[in-house]
Amino acid sequence: MGNEQTAALDGETDLKTRIIPSICADLSSEQLGKIKGVVECPNPDNDIRRFDANMRLFPPIIDNEKCPLTINNTLLQSCYLRYTEWACGVAIYTGNETKSGMSRGTAEPKLTAADSMIDKLTVAIFIFQIAVVLLLGLAGNIWKDSHGCKLWYLMYPAERPWYDFLVIPLRFELLCSIMIPISIKVTLDLAKGVYAKFIDCDDQMFDPETNTPAHSAKSYISASFSTAISEDLGQVEYILSDKTGTLTENRMIFRRCYISGVLYGDKTGDALKDARLLNAVSSKDPDVVKFLMVMALCNTVVPIKRQICIVPYTFHNFSNDGTISYKAQSQDEEALVNAASNLNMLLTSKDSSGIAEICFNGSKFYYEVLDVLEFTSDRKRMSIVVKEVKSGKFLLLTKGADEAIFPRSCPGEQTKTYLEAVEMYSHLGLRTLCLGCRDLEEDEYKEWSKKFQDASCSLDNREVYYELHNIQHKIAEVCNSLEQGIHILGITAIEDRLQDGVPETIKLLRKAGINVWMLTGDKQTTAIQIGLLCNLITPGTVLSLEIDYLANVL
Repeated sequence: MGNEQTAALDGETDLKTRIIPSICADLSSEQLGKIKGVVECPNPDNDIRRFDANMRLFPPIIDNEKCPLTINNTLLQSCYLRYTEWACGVAIYTGNETKSGMSRGTAEPKLTAADSMIDKLTVAIFIFQIAVVLLLGLAGNIWKDSHGCKLWYLMYPAERPWYDFLVIPLRFELLCSIMIPISIKVTLDLAKGVYAKFIDCDDQMFDPETNTPAHSAKSYISASFSTAISEDLGQVEYILSDKTGTLTENRMIFRRCYISGVLYGDKTGDALKDARLLNAVSSKDPDVVKFLMVMALCNTVVPIKRQICIVPYTFHNFSNDGTISYKAQSQDEEALVNAASNLNMLLTSKDSSGIAEICFNGSKFYYEVLDVLEFTSDRKRMSIVVKEVKSGKFLLLTKGADEAIFPRSCPGEQTKTYLEAVEMYSHLGLRTLCLGCRDLEEDEYKEWSKKFQDASCSLDNREVYYELHNIQHKIAEVCNSLEQGIHILGITAIEDRLQDGVPETIKLLRKAGINVWMLTGDKQTTAIQIGLLCNLITPGTVLSLEIDYLANVL
């Protein structure tokens, strides 16, 4: 198991978990060097979030067994492998056929409004100059033939060379050359450098967190990073901003939860300090314990020892005993795992064979992670299938958006109170997730696992979900068949605080006549509340909730 940093491809600094193919999990380093096989893969493409292939290994190491390969088994060009001493792999695509190479395109030239206007004026002046030169040159040659040759003091030769008709136009070209304003271009470039330097020296644009001035590429890009950008600041009419990490800090904090009809954290504002929840943990309340177990297990978080070197620009939160830190692809998952650890449900280890160790109130529990049903923007949920090592019991653990979990709950499940909790948390501007689980029979799991394996190995059916044609790929169908009859355990509420100065900044931008749009995948109620907090909308504002129309526009 390793971690890949893909900032060079998608700009995301969070580490992404990468695992070896399941077929190679039990092989030694010597056996890895002797394996033989083939990889069946599609033609190269530029989709950095998808890789669908199969690997078949031949005897004697592996007996002609087929294994599916996904993006979680790959290390892409231009990316970095972190927290891994060594790795063994095979090159699938090289050169311009890599995803990085396929994504590389010709950069379009960009000009500011002033430069564009000057270029157009220069072309117009040049055309006018040529017209003047041709007109005056023609008139001069006509005059020379009719009158000039008779004037002895002009000393025109009797036998004129072939280029004689070009002399007068070239003279007019020299006389008109000052019409093209070369000096104004040079003066503007010098002016750009001067006022860009003023921006670089502006103390109010210094970033104290990263200790970088405005012109640094490692900080937020300012106007002076390109001297041309500052010219177009006055031309901006619309600003489209992401919410998470742009308007907010992208530092998720577990604030409240709803378990078995009890709202925790509603009085203190922090569920981790709620005496009722702490007492329920101490008394090992079954509903609370199962809720915390899903928080700790249903994720792709990797626990690491504290002494491991920390990569810059990666957030690490330590468990309550200070010996374990967690690396996660999602800040939400990291917040949930840390909240569980603060409530004595510690995820202490995950090994390459899929065994996860959990420590709760001094007791250790072991679970084998059998399958991961990954989160996608279409599914809006993720699930894992685990087997309790001690009892051999199979469990499906699920977390996701309420609209993805509630329709798949047990028949007769009372979801009204959970919906009310979700709405209440959304009005507070908190991010909500619904947690659930389901007991599985061994025969049921084995039958489903075979279908899941077949779907994963079927290149013909592993196609992306296209909303336009309303086609759902085979893997999603198999996953959906298992994610039914879910017992809802509770709701989590996570806070993502606004960055300092966001409301004041948006107020100034709107005062300057700039339209600010916020793009977010949160619930509508949460988005409206965040909009109120950051002055994007004001109380009493009439909102038009034309979702289908906005989707078409975007």
